[in-house]
Amino acid sequence: MEAMIPLFLVSLVVGLVVGVLAGLLGIGGGMLLVPAFKLGYAMDSLMCTATSLFTIIPTSISGAVSHIRNKTCLPKLGVAAGLGGACMSPLGVWLAALSPDWAVMGAAALIIAYSSVTMFRKALKAPKATKPVASSSQPDASALSSCHPERSAEGAEPKDPATSEPSATPASLASEESPEPPVIIAHMLPDLLNLYGDGGNVRILEQRLRWRGIPVEVRRIQHGEAVDFSQVDLVFMGGGPDREQKLASEQLLAMRDELAVYVEGDGPLLAICGGYQILGRQWLWGDELVPGLGLIDMETRRPGTSADRLIDNMVLESPLAAHPVVGYENHAGRTYLGEGVEGFGRVVSSCGHGNNDDDRVEGARYKNVVGTYSHGPLLSKNPEVADWLLARALERRAGRTGTPAADLAPLDDGAELAANASMVKRLS
Repeated sequence: MEAMIPLFLVSLVVGLVVGVLAGLLGIGGGMLLVPAFKLGYAMDSLMCTATSLFTIIPTSISGAVSHIRNKTCLPKLGVAAGLGGACMSPLGVWLAALSPDWAVMGAAALIIAYSSVTMFRKALKAPKATKPVASSSQPDASALSSCHPERSAEGAEPKDPATSEPSATPASLASEESPEPPVIIAHMLPDLLNLYGDGGNVRILEQRLRWRGIPVEVRRIQHGEAVDFSQVDLVFMGGGPDREQKLASEQLLAMRDELAVYVEGDGPLLAICGGYQILGRQWLWGDELVPGLGLIDMETRRPGTSADRLIDNMVLESPLAAHPVVGYENHAGRTYLGEGVEGFGRVVSSCGHGNNDDDRVEGARYKNVVGTYSHGPLLSKNPEVADWLLARALERRAGRTGTPAADLAPLDDGAELAANASMVKRLS
């Protein structure tokens, strides 16, 4: 019995290593267990393979459960492949029993060697983490189809691809410390308002400044945190599900006076979908009337519980861009603008609804505030809108810090504009 203790401990250590590697890399435990059993315990080949298969069962179950929880696997595909393997495994056991010891070990060695070489080659070919190279290759909601993308049910919470990198240009990043003060971007409540990759707009704004050698600082204001808007040059508010939007609205209402001073002082602000609705006098949460910030003379209504959501790709004509503006909308509320508020753009594509599906107006502009239902993120295929916001942010920084206003040097937006043109062509 005592002789079994060291054997058990060694096996436990080997199992721990196999479990980590199986979950991390997806390799089969046999890659380690078969040679370990053969060399360490002098087991015959058939017993090595059989024992390794047995040990893989709990490892595979544990790893599969973790990956299913993290949504990093395709369960249906895995079940189909697993059933196929289970059906054919008796054939393999029969062949192993008939095969000589050297053939079993040779076959195992070949499989292990092939897997190792393949994984090593993939590792060598994997791109290194450098600056991003193209925004147009990043899939977003607008690329699902031409008009009429797949519709989601009322209240559905879309997945967030928001962490995608903004596009790159041949311009070089600023690598040295700059004596000028940074442009301060306040990303409001990214933990609540960040659907459809809306937070990617902040990354695009940040990167377009860095490509020009302009220092920038992004302050992500989480739920429950405060911000001094007098020290901010650009504000961003994304969209969110109804529950999160209501939580965000409550916190923003507590900041209403400070935000009003910021807006009336020509502070640039970009708001998407739910964030856009919150800027108005009111919006509806189910049947409940929720007070908005009242920063813009507008209100959002819901036409009834049976009304369809407004979901589509769209092309806009906007005074903020020489090229058409492309985007993707998904909203239930109908927004109506008051006096003194202009639209962000006008829907010119055959598909797309805009604010309310009545007047073809999309979004809103008031002073340097831009509100829109365009997800995507919006700025990935509309660099002119991004630069309009950045120009306003540089003007505010100049006034806030007493430094000369900086000019926005041109960037090579060929990839972005090509993606824009492609969507315009598809939606025309």
